[in-house]
Amino acid sequence: MIKERLRQAISGIAYTRIENRGKLPLFERFLLPILGLGSLVYRFLLFTRCKLYEWNVVSSVRLPVPVLSVGNITWGGNGKTPMVEYLARCILHADMCPLILTRHWRVIRDIEILMVNAVTLFGNGELIPYGPLREPLDALYRADIVVIHNASLVTDQQVELIMHRLKLLLSPDTPVVCSQMVPHFFLRVSSIPLNLKEIISDWLPEQLVELEAIKDATVLCISGIGCPECFFLTIKQDLVKVQRKVNDLHGKRSRTFVVLTEKDYARSWEIFVGLHGVDVLVLHSTLEVMKNSGGLNTFNALISKKLLCWDPLVK
Repeated sequence: MIKERLRQAISGIAYTRIENRGKLPLFERFLLPILGLGSLVYRFLLFTRCKLYEWNVVSSVRLPVPVLSVGNITWGGNGKTPMVEYLARCILHADMCPLILTRHWRVIRDIEILMVNAVTLFGNGELIPYGPLREPLDALYRADIVVIHNASLVTDQQVELIMHRLKLLLSPDTPVVCSQMVPHFFLRVSSIPLNLKEIISDWLPEQLVELEAIKDATVLCISGIGCPECFFLTIKQDLVKVQRKVNDLHGKRSRTFVVLTEKDYARSWEIFVGLHGVDVLVLHSTLEVMKNSGGLNTFNALISKKLLCWDPLVK
């Protein structure tokens, strides 16, 4: 519980404006100088890493295939995983085979796609652990394309303000597009084989639940994809509380559901198959590049152009 409290405190600080830091709880204010020192150390490490590349002490490798990099400059929740899935589907549709690298490899990137969360943006603008930034904001300049993810969860005016701010940080010709998550259906956990640890694409009809099924029902949403380890431990400790909450809610309405994401289920499936007296549903959704302002055409055209012009001899 101490780790979880610390995680919540750091997250709260990261998304608190400078002028509001005086309103933070005592524990958070106690952490401010410690986190500030940590950010200075982190900044020095970033500087050293950049210099190692600049001096060719560390070098990148050119792969014999085009490399599309999907990244972000803040910690989790920016839509990297669904964007990779989206790109993989596009590549497969073009009769090519994508190879997905899930770790940070020192390879030369041909296309750098940078994801930005429209809801949280850059937080307090500080480097971790004082803020959510993995890199300074000037790292945006190297992006080939920037995607404002979860754009449908904020107002059009907020999206315009985000775009204006990004344009000040980006190369003049860097396109900015928007994306959103589109829900399709639920998967009923009780019908998924217990030995299945990964979400698969080919589901049987009896496993699928329409989105309308939760209408007028009591829905308990659980999500911890920003920190899966903490989520696993927290849910494991609080499973009795969740079960009690479900029992209290059950009967007040016609149905009761617990809803979670595919990523949560894939990482912590053992927990949810043991939850009784309620339907546990996994929401299946996919990323969609929004068509407003020609975003979809811009995105696809840039990817196609970069791939067509790819030269394995260019570094």
